[in-house]
Amino acid sequence: YVFNGFFMSMRSKFVEPGTEIYYYVVDWDASKLSWEDFRGKVLGPTDPATAPADSLRGTILAKWKDLDLKAEPNTGDNGVHASASPFEGLAERMNWLGYRVERDPFGKLLLKTGVSAGTVREWCKDPQVTYGPIAMKKSLFDALEDTDADWCLALCQMMAGTCKPQAPVDLDGEVAKLKAKIDAFKPLETAVLAIQSHVAPAPAKKERGAARAKAAEPKPEPKKGKGKKARKDSELEEEEEEEDKPAEGPRVKQLDLALSATIQRLSSRRHLRESPEEREERLAQEREEARERAEREREERERRELRKRKREEREALERKSSKR
Repeated sequence: YVFNGFFMSMRSKFVEPGTEIYYYVVDWDASKLSWEDFRGKVLGPTDPATAPADSLRGTILAKWKDLDLKAEPNTGDNGVHASASPFEGLAERMNWLGYRVERDPFGKLLLKTGVSAGTVREWCKDPQVTYGPIAMKKSLFDALEDTDADWCLALCQMMAGTCKPQAPVDLDGEVAKLKAKIDAFKPLETAVLAIQSHVAPAPAKKERGAARAKAAEPKPEPKKGKGKKARKDSELEEEEEEEDKPAEGPRVKQLDLALSATIQRLSSRRHLRESPEEREERLAQEREEARERAEREREERERRELRKRKREEREALERKSSKR
Protein backbone atom coordinates (compact mmCIF):
# COMPACT_ATOMS: atom_id res chain seq x y z
CA TYR A 1 0.00 0.00 0.00
CA VAL A 2 1.04 3.64 -0.37
CA PHE A 3 2.01 5.55 2.77
CA ASN A 4 2.83 9.26 3.00
CA GLY A 5 6.49 9.32 3.97
CA PHE A 6 6.28 12.64 5.80
CA PHE A 7 3.15 11.76 7.77
CA MET A 8 4.80 10.28 10.87
CA SER A 9 7.25 13.18 11.21
CA MET A 10 4.36 15.64 11.02
CA ARG A 11 2.27 13.65 13.49
CA SER A 12 5.12 13.31 16.00
CA LYS A 13 5.17 17.08 16.48
CA PHE A 14 1.64 16.94 17.85
CA VAL A 15 1.83 13.82 20.03
CA GLU A 16 5.34 13.83 21.52
CA PRO A 17 5.46 14.25 25.34
CA GLY A 18 5.19 17.83 26.55
CA THR A 19 3.49 19.06 23.37
CA GLU A 20 0.32 21.14 23.67
CA ILE A 21 -2.26 21.97 21.02
CA TYR A 22 -4.59 24.95 21.29
CA TYR A 23 -7.77 24.62 19.27
CA TYR A 24 -10.79 26.81 18.53
CA VAL A 25 -14.27 25.81 17.42
CA VAL A 26 -15.70 28.65 15.33
CA ASP A 27 -18.76 29.18 13.15
CA TRP A 28 -19.91 31.97 10.86
CA ASP A 29 -22.55 32.96 8.35
CA ALA A 30 -21.77 31.19 5.07
CA SER A 31 -23.54 33.96 3.12
CA LYS A 32 -20.92 36.44 4.37
CA LEU A 33 -17.85 34.21 4.30
CA SER A 34 -17.46 31.06 2.22
CA TRP A 35 -15.32 28.16 3.39
CA GLU A 36 -12.97 28.74 0.47
CA ASP A 37 -12.39 32.39 1.49
CA PHE A 38 -12.01 31.34 5.12
CA ARG A 39 -9.10 29.11 4.15
CA GLY A 40 -7.62 31.30 1.43
CA LYS A 41 -8.01 34.78 2.95
CA VAL A 42 -8.53 34.42 6.70
CA LEU A 43 -6.17 31.48 7.19
CA GLY A 44 -3.88 31.92 4.20
CA PRO A 45 -2.29 29.40 1.80
CA THR A 46 -0.27 26.42 3.02
CA ASP A 47 2.99 28.20 2.18
CA PRO A 48 3.17 31.22 4.53
CA ALA A 49 5.47 33.02 2.07
CA THR A 50 2.54 33.35 -0.38
CA ALA A 51 -0.06 34.17 2.27
CA PRO A 52 -1.69 37.65 2.42
CA ALA A 53 -0.04 39.86 5.03
CA ASP A 54 -3.30 40.23 6.99
CA SER A 55 -4.01 36.46 7.05
CA LEU A 56 -3.25 34.31 10.08
CA ARG A 57 -0.31 32.53 8.44
CA GLY A 58 1.00 35.79 6.98
CA THR A 59 0.87 37.44 10.41
CA ILE A 60 2.64 34.50 12.08
CA LEU A 61 5.36 34.60 9.42
CA ALA A 62 5.94 38.32 9.97
CA LYS A 63 6.04 38.03 13.77
CA TRP A 64 7.49 34.57 14.32
CA LYS A 65 10.39 35.92 16.41
CA ASP A 66 8.06 37.99 18.59
CA LEU A 67 5.94 34.85 19.06
CA ASP A 68 9.08 33.03 20.30
CA LEU A 69 8.88 30.30 17.64
CA LYS A 70 11.88 28.01 17.21
CA ALA A 71 12.16 28.60 13.46
CA GLU A 72 10.63 30.60 10.63
CA PRO A 73 7.32 29.05 9.47
CA ASN A 74 7.40 27.04 6.24
CA THR A 75 5.10 24.79 4.24
CA GLY A 76 5.45 21.91 6.73
CA ASP A 77 5.26 24.01 9.90
CA ASN A 78 3.10 26.98 8.96
CA GLY A 79 1.92 27.93 12.43
CA VAL A 80 -1.80 27.18 12.26
CA HIS A 81 -4.12 24.57 10.77
CA ALA A 82 -7.79 24.79 9.79
CA SER A 83 -10.10 22.06 8.53
CA ALA A 84 -10.35 21.82 4.74
CA SER A 85 -14.13 21.27 4.85
CA PRO A 86 -16.98 20.95 7.36
CA PHE A 87 -16.65 17.16 7.11
CA GLU A 88 -12.91 17.23 7.80
CA GLY A 89 -13.68 19.42 10.81
CA LEU A 90 -16.00 16.67 12.09
CA ALA A 91 -13.38 13.98 11.35
CA GLU A 92 -10.70 15.91 13.24
CA ARG A 93 -12.95 16.48 16.25
CA MET A 94 -13.72 12.74 16.32
CA ASN A 95 -10.04 11.82 15.94
CA TRP A 96 -8.38 14.28 18.32
CA LEU A 97 -11.18 15.09 20.79
CA GLY A 98 -13.08 11.79 20.87
CA TYR A 99 -16.34 13.32 19.63
CA ARG A 100 -19.23 11.04 18.61
CA VAL A 101 -21.19 11.60 15.41
CA GLU A 102 -24.46 11.85 17.33
CA ARG A 103 -23.08 14.58 19.63
CA ASP A 104 -21.49 16.80 16.98
CA PRO A 105 -23.52 19.64 15.37
CA PHE A 106 -22.43 18.79 11.82
CA GLY A 107 -22.65 15.06 12.60
CA LYS A 108 -26.31 15.45 13.58
CA LEU A 109 -27.03 17.11 10.22
CA LEU A 110 -25.30 14.24 8.41
CA LEU A 111 -27.46 11.68 10.20
CA LYS A 112 -30.60 13.61 9.22
CA THR A 113 -29.62 13.41 5.53
CA GLY A 114 -29.53 9.61 5.77
CA VAL A 115 -25.79 9.01 6.17
CA SER A 116 -25.29 6.38 8.89
CA ALA A 117 -22.90 6.80 11.80
CA GLY A 118 -20.93 3.77 10.60
CA THR A 119 -20.47 5.34 7.16
CA VAL A 120 -19.25 8.58 8.75
CA ARG A 121 -16.66 6.68 10.79
CA GLU A 122 -15.49 4.86 7.66
CA TRP A 123 -15.29 8.12 5.72
CA CYS A 124 -12.99 9.58 8.39
CA LYS A 125 -10.27 7.35 6.85
CA ASP A 126 -10.53 9.33 3.56
CA PRO A 127 -11.52 6.42 1.27
CA GLN A 128 -11.92 6.59 -2.50
CA VAL A 129 -15.62 7.20 -3.30
CA THR A 130 -17.60 6.91 -6.52
CA TYR A 131 -20.54 9.28 -6.94
CA GLY A 132 -22.48 11.54 -9.32
CA PRO A 133 -24.86 11.05 -12.28
CA ILE A 134 -21.76 10.49 -14.40
CA ALA A 135 -19.82 8.27 -12.01
CA MET A 136 -16.52 9.72 -10.84
CA LYS A 137 -14.04 8.29 -8.36
CA LYS A 138 -12.16 10.57 -6.03
CA SER A 139 -10.69 10.92 -2.56
CA LEU A 140 -13.52 11.86 -0.21
CA PHE A 141 -11.56 14.65 1.47
CA ASP A 142 -10.58 16.10 -1.93
CA ALA A 143 -14.19 15.92 -3.14
CA LEU A 144 -15.43 17.91 -0.13
CA GLU A 145 -12.56 20.40 0.11
CA ASP A 146 -13.55 24.11 0.39
CA THR A 147 -17.31 23.32 0.31
CA ASP A 148 -19.78 25.19 2.49
CA ALA A 149 -21.84 23.21 4.99
CA ASP A 150 -25.00 22.92 2.83
CA TRP A 151 -23.09 21.86 -0.30
CA CYS A 152 -20.95 19.48 1.75
CA LEU A 153 -24.09 17.81 3.18
CA ALA A 154 -25.59 17.43 -0.32
CA LEU A 155 -22.41 15.80 -1.63
CA CYS A 156 -22.26 13.44 1.36
CA GLN A 157 -25.87 12.42 0.76
CA MET A 158 -25.09 11.73 -2.89
CA MET A 159 -22.02 9.67 -1.99
CA ALA A 160 -23.99 7.64 0.54
CA GLY A 161 -26.52 6.83 -2.19
CA THR A 162 -29.63 7.58 -0.16
CA CYS A 163 -32.03 10.46 0.25
CA LYS A 164 -34.06 8.98 3.11
CA PRO A 165 -33.56 11.02 6.28
CA GLN A 166 -33.04 9.07 9.46
CA ALA A 167 -34.83 9.81 12.67
CA PRO A 168 -32.52 11.39 15.25
CA VAL A 169 -31.30 9.01 17.94
CA ASP A 170 -32.54 9.84 21.43
CA LEU A 171 -29.32 9.00 23.27
CA ASP A 172 -30.59 10.08 26.67
CA GLY A 173 -33.68 7.94 26.17
CA GLU A 174 -31.55 4.92 25.24
CA VAL A 175 -29.43 5.41 28.36
CA ALA A 176 -32.58 5.63 30.49
CA LYS A 177 -33.91 2.38 28.95
CA LEU A 178 -30.64 0.58 29.69
CA LYS A 179 -30.68 1.79 33.29
CA ALA A 180 -34.30 0.65 33.66
CA LYS A 181 -33.39 -2.82 32.36
CA ILE A 182 -30.52 -3.03 34.84
CA ASP A 183 -32.71 -1.84 37.73
CA ALA A 184 -35.29 -4.50 36.83
CA PHE A 185 -32.79 -7.18 37.88
CA LYS A 186 -32.02 -5.59 41.25
CA PRO A 187 -34.74 -7.57 43.14
CA LEU A 188 -33.45 -10.81 41.61
CA GLU A 189 -29.90 -9.91 42.63
CA THR A 190 -31.08 -9.17 46.17
CA ALA A 191 -32.95 -12.48 46.39
CA VAL A 192 -30.01 -14.50 45.06
CA LEU A 193 -27.57 -12.82 47.46
CA ALA A 194 -29.97 -13.49 50.35
CA ILE A 195 -30.14 -17.18 49.43
CA GLN A 196 -26.36 -17.42 49.08
CA SER A 197 -25.75 -15.75 52.44
CA HIS A 198 -28.40 -17.80 54.27
CA VAL A 199 -27.05 -19.94 57.11
CA ALA A 200 -29.35 -22.62 58.49
CA PRO A 201 -29.88 -22.27 62.29
CA ALA A 202 -28.16 -24.84 64.49
CA PRO A 203 -30.55 -27.49 65.91
CA ALA A 204 -31.57 -27.12 69.55
CA LYS A 205 -29.96 -29.29 72.25
CA LYS A 206 -33.03 -31.51 72.58
CA GLU A 207 -33.11 -32.10 68.84
CA ARG A 208 -29.39 -32.96 68.77
CA GLY A 209 -29.85 -35.41 71.67
CA ALA A 210 -32.83 -37.04 69.97
CA ALA A 211 -30.88 -37.33 66.71
CA ARG A 212 -27.94 -39.01 68.50
CA ALA A 213 -30.27 -41.39 70.32
CA LYS A 214 -32.01 -42.29 67.10
CA ALA A 215 -28.67 -42.88 65.39
CA ALA A 216 -27.60 -45.16 68.26
CA GLU A 217 -30.71 -47.31 67.97
CA PRO A 218 -30.09 -50.63 66.20
CA LYS A 219 -31.54 -50.81 62.76
CA PRO A 220 -34.42 -53.26 62.47
CA GLU A 221 -33.74 -56.32 60.48
CA PRO A 222 -35.41 -56.34 57.10
CA LYS A 223 -38.58 -58.40 56.94
CA LYS A 224 -38.21 -61.77 55.42
CA GLY A 225 -40.09 -62.37 52.27
CA LYS A 226 -39.82 -63.82 48.89
CA GLY A 227 -39.00 -62.22 45.60
CA LYS A 228 -40.70 -59.03 44.50
CA LYS A 229 -42.96 -58.78 47.59
CA ALA A 230 -39.99 -58.32 49.93
CA ARG A 231 -38.47 -55.66 47.71
CA LYS A 232 -41.77 -53.78 47.39
CA ASP A 233 -42.29 -53.79 51.20
CA SER A 234 -38.77 -52.41 51.69
CA GLU A 235 -39.30 -49.66 49.08
CA LEU A 236 -42.64 -48.76 50.68
CA GLU A 237 -40.99 -48.31 54.10
CA GLU A 238 -38.31 -46.07 52.56
CA GLU A 239 -40.97 -43.89 50.90
CA GLU A 240 -42.84 -43.56 54.22
CA GLU A 241 -39.61 -42.49 55.93
CA GLU A 242 -39.11 -39.83 53.24
CA GLU A 243 -42.64 -38.54 53.88
CA ASP A 244 -41.92 -38.32 57.64
CA LYS A 245 -38.81 -36.15 57.17
CA PRO A 246 -39.23 -32.57 58.50
CA ALA A 247 -39.83 -29.83 55.93
CA GLU A 248 -37.40 -27.01 55.30
CA GLY A 249 -37.36 -24.09 57.69
CA PRO A 250 -39.60 -21.02 57.25
CA ARG A 251 -36.61 -18.84 56.32
CA VAL A 252 -35.78 -20.97 53.27
CA LYS A 253 -39.44 -21.06 52.25
CA GLN A 254 -39.64 -17.28 52.42
CA LEU A 255 -36.55 -16.95 50.24
CA ASP A 256 -37.95 -19.43 47.71
CA LEU A 257 -41.22 -17.49 47.57
CA ALA A 258 -39.38 -14.18 47.17
CA LEU A 259 -37.24 -15.58 44.38
CA SER A 260 -40.28 -17.07 42.58
CA ALA A 261 -42.18 -13.78 42.86
CA THR A 262 -39.21 -11.83 41.54
CA ILE A 263 -38.72 -14.14 38.57
CA GLN A 264 -42.44 -13.97 37.78
CA ARG A 265 -42.40 -10.16 37.95
CA LEU A 266 -39.35 -9.94 35.67
CA SER A 267 -40.98 -12.35 33.23
CA SER A 268 -44.14 -10.23 33.10
CA ARG A 269 -42.02 -7.15 32.30
CA ARG A 270 -40.25 -9.04 29.53
CA HIS A 271 -43.62 -10.14 28.08
CA LEU A 272 -44.57 -6.48 27.52
CA ARG A 273 -41.64 -6.05 25.12
CA GLU A 274 -41.85 -9.34 23.21
CA SER A 275 -42.87 -9.66 19.56
CA PRO A 276 -45.93 -11.70 18.41
CA GLU A 277 -43.64 -14.57 17.32
CA GLU A 278 -41.87 -14.58 20.70
CA ARG A 279 -45.23 -14.48 22.49
CA GLU A 280 -46.57 -17.45 20.48
CA GLU A 281 -43.38 -19.41 21.18
CA ARG A 282 -43.56 -18.57 24.89
CA LEU A 283 -47.24 -19.60 25.13
CA ALA A 284 -46.49 -22.90 23.37
CA GLN A 285 -43.64 -23.54 25.80
CA GLU A 286 -45.88 -22.69 28.77
CA ARG A 287 -48.58 -25.07 27.48
CA GLU A 288 -46.00 -27.84 27.14
CA GLU A 289 -44.70 -27.15 30.65
CA ALA A 290 -48.26 -27.18 32.03
CA ARG A 291 -48.93 -30.53 30.32
CA GLU A 292 -45.73 -32.02 31.75
CA ARG A 293 -46.55 -30.63 35.19
CA ALA A 294 -50.05 -32.15 35.06
CA GLU A 295 -48.56 -35.49 33.99
CA ARG A 296 -46.11 -35.42 36.91
CA GLU A 297 -48.91 -34.57 39.36
CA ARG A 298 -51.04 -37.44 37.98
CA GLU A 299 -48.16 -39.89 38.40
CA GLU A 300 -47.54 -38.60 41.93
CA ARG A 301 -51.22 -39.11 42.83
CA GLU A 302 -51.10 -42.66 41.47
CA ARG A 303 -47.98 -43.41 43.53
CA ARG A 304 -49.61 -42.04 46.68
CA GLU A 305 -52.75 -44.11 46.07
CA LEU A 306 -50.64 -47.21 45.44
CA ARG A 307 -48.70 -46.65 48.68
CA LYS A 308 -51.95 -46.11 50.54
CA ARG A 309 -53.45 -49.38 49.21
CA LYS A 310 -50.30 -51.32 50.06
CA ARG A 311 -50.26 -49.84 53.54
CA GLU A 312 -53.91 -50.80 54.06
CA GLU A 313 -53.29 -54.34 52.75
CA ARG A 314 -50.29 -54.76 55.03
CA GLU A 315 -52.21 -53.49 58.06
CA ALA A 316 -55.05 -55.89 57.26
CA LEU A 317 -52.57 -58.78 57.05
CA GLU A 318 -50.99 -57.75 60.35
CA ARG A 319 -54.40 -57.61 62.07
CA LYS A 320 -55.27 -61.03 60.67
CA SER A 321 -51.94 -62.45 61.90
CA SER A 322 -52.41 -60.98 65.38
CA LYS A 323 -55.86 -62.58 65.69
CA ARG A 324 -54.38 -65.97 64.93
